Amino acid sequence: MAARWGAVALCGALAAGCAAPGENPAAERTGEPTAPATAEHKVGGAPVPPEVARATEQAEEDGATVLAVTAEEPQRYLVEFSDGSSVVYSPETGVQRVRGKLARIWLREGGLGAPVGLPVAEEEELPDGSGWTQRFERGSVSWARDAEGQYGAEVQS
Repeated sequence: MAARWGAVALCGALAAGCAAPGENPAAERTGEPTAPATAEHKVGGAPVPPEVARATEQAEEDGATVLAVTAEEPQRYLVEFSDGSSVVYSPETGVQRVRGKLARIWLREGGLGAPVGLPVAEEEELPDGSGWTQRFERGSVSWARDAEGQYGAEVQS
């Protein structure tokens, strides 16, 4: 069963760069050594692994705001952003970002429950420049132009 939280406010741990008390949240960006975060990390009120909190912080630094957080057992997380992108995490796939049309297609296919599974790599431009593709646990999602120049989605699982 999925738990979903709307994101109205972020907890202090995320707003402070996921640093535990006494740690320097800017150290990672300045090259100073950092101790592992020990504070509970939250996004939109939902407890999340530190990897998800860091990826969320990066997206927010790029100007996105959190719209929703979905958590499923065992340790599968989806954070949806205002720019149409999402951060997806599981211990098996790590943190992956899904963006733009590929994100919308994957979410329409079921998101965390999609037949293709979770993303395992960043999106890539197709070699011929006709669109983009992204690999998932059990397949791929593509958005590309056909011979007539019309874009279409292809989900292979």
